[in-house]
Amino acid sequence: MFGTDVSDDLADPAVFEQMDELVQQRLLLGLPAVVDATNVTSQARLRMIAWSARIGNPVWVARFTADLATVLAQNAGRAKVIPADVVTRYAEIMAEQATDEQLISEGIDRIIDVPGLREATTPREAVRLAFPDHILRTGFHREAHEDG
Repeated sequence: MFGTDVSDDLADPAVFEQMDELVQQRLLLGLPAVVDATNVTSQARLRMIAWSARIGNPVWVARFTADLATVLAQNAGRAKVIPADVVTRYAEIMAEQATDEQLISEGIDRIIDVPGLREATTPREAVRLAFPDHILRTGFHREAHEDG
């Protein structure tokens, strides 16, 4: 969706710049913004949390709970395989920096642990489990406006 070439690691800064701009635009318009990124560290999440806080939007996190063996197996089946040691390190960082306590302390309003392929749940189904349709369609501002 973003960047010049998925296989070009040098495009990552451009990819994230484009994503950041689009997410901020959607939030300012009162639309939902779902970011599909690893974001296992506090540093990676804090800028997005700040964007939502500035406009009074809640921040929800969909945390996939697949065990390391499942993640490594899924990675091995991808077109662009990430080295296993990198995947393992990210899993270790997530275990340290994406606990309930840590996420809440950062300003996350809702944490949703969603099933994955191990539980025969596709990514699309997981998003639907985590985020109700009306939130995905209209965003938080409009939902609050319609209810109030």
